Amino acid sequence: MNDKKIKPRLDSEISTKEKYNTLKGKKKLEFIFDYYKLPIFGTIAAIIIVCYIGYSLYTKQDTYCNLTYLSSNMDTSQLTELKDTLNENLLDDNKKTSIFIDSMTIDPNSNYGDDPTPTQAFAVKLAANEIDLLFLNENYFNYFTSNNMLADLTTLDGFNSLSFSKDDLVRSKDSDGNEHIYGLKVDKLNLLDNISFPENTILTVAISSERTEEAIKILNEFVK
Repeated sequence: MNDKKIKPRLDSEISTKEKYNTLKGKKKLEFIFDYYKLPIFGTIAAIIIVCYIGYSLYTKQDTYCNLTYLSSNMDTSQLTELKDTLNENLLDDNKKTSIFIDSMTIDPNSNYGDDPTPTQAFAVKLAANEIDLLFLNENYFNYFTSNNMLADLTTLDGFNSLSFSKDDLVRSKDSDGNEHIYGLKVDKLNLLDNISFPENTILTVAISSERTEEAIKILNEFVK
């Protein structure tokens, strides 16, 4: 009778349990780690992602109003102090909502479009309705009004009841040549007295703003 040779089984034919039973001590631990490392790491990664998303949602602040500074270089720490003051005065202990102030530096003598970097950044923010109140120089102010990019302040509910004098107001013409009140001189606003704005800086409201009620409340803080 011919004895058949028994071929050794391939690794693929040996069950995981059988492999495990042939190991001893440290090798068993290494085998467990190698076998389960993908599920373990995947589970850990999923837990981290879920925790991060949960934390982000919990700490995320809604926007009360966006203020943007578009002018020559200045000490932006003063803007941070202004933001903190506005948040304290208007929002008190509301940690879920905040007033934000952003800054984009330009040449004080430049016209809109001369420097493409801040121009493009501003255009993106404006298109995304991320600009409500705006500090800018006279050149940019005149360009924006002539292209109907700023709101006529007298059309905003509550503006006419604010305590502004005629000397505080800045007029300009729209694309049709009609003159309206589009801005306020920052050096006439009480809350901004201690901020070193460049000369002829004007405060305006973007025509695309969806937070004009909040913008009016901030303007009221400026003249108290």
